[in-house]
Amino acid sequence: MKFGIVTDLHYSTKESACTTRRPNKSLEKLKISLENMKEADLIVCLGDLVDDCGDESENLRCISDLMQVIRSCGKPFYCIPGNHDCTNFNKEYFYSLTGCPKLPYVLSGDTHDVIFIDACFAADGSEYRPGKVNWTDTDLDKVQMESLKSILDSDDKKPLAVMLHQCLDPNVEHRHLLHSAGLLREMLEKSGKVDTVIEGHYHPGADNVINGIHYLTLPAMCELDNIPFTVIDL
Repeated sequence: MKFGIVTDLHYSTKESACTTRRPNKSLEKLKISLENMKEADLIVCLGDLVDDCGDESENLRCISDLMQVIRSCGKPFYCIPGNHDCTNFNKEYFYSLTGCPKLPYVLSGDTHDVIFIDACFAADGSEYRPGKVNWTDTDLDKVQMESLKSILDSDDKKPLAVMLHQCLDPNVEHRHLLHSAGLLREMLEKSGKVDTVIEGHYHPGADNVINGIHYLTLPAMCELDNIPFTVIDL
């Protein structure tokens, strides 16, 4: 099964943000990326679909515009909430706006089972929501940690791929890592089942193999004139 993947669109009405971001260009970039991912069986966004326009109605318009483009391609769509998404919307509302299943979620591909997990929680287990988002304080909650352990401990022999917004790869700038990133890497390695982790959040991107697991951090679409996307067989 071919997964077409994008991340960190940060789409909003703003012309620029954080010096290098061009949030208002992301809708057109998404259209271009979808045109170039026609062979994909489904589309995944690894998080941060939208940025904050400073106006609730504009935030809703932006996510509506994105979803109209995504639905027009006629492919199933899966999205992991990112910290910027949670700044604008509580998660239940985000899932209803995107039509995506609540995480954690397991999707069976041709060669792999793919686990989508949500790290938009603080280290104390509290869930990100508007007014309560600190992007440097990120982790899995207890429920997801137990769910992941159960999947890793199962007798299923199919290889696993993990997708999330925030980062497990220790080579990226450390503020982008989950608090439990080291523990999670150890769990994935010990299981012997996981060979791929695909993540966003760290805008420059990264590509590293650590103890037999490929960590692919996809570059952000919102940066300058970049139109990064990838199609991966799983």
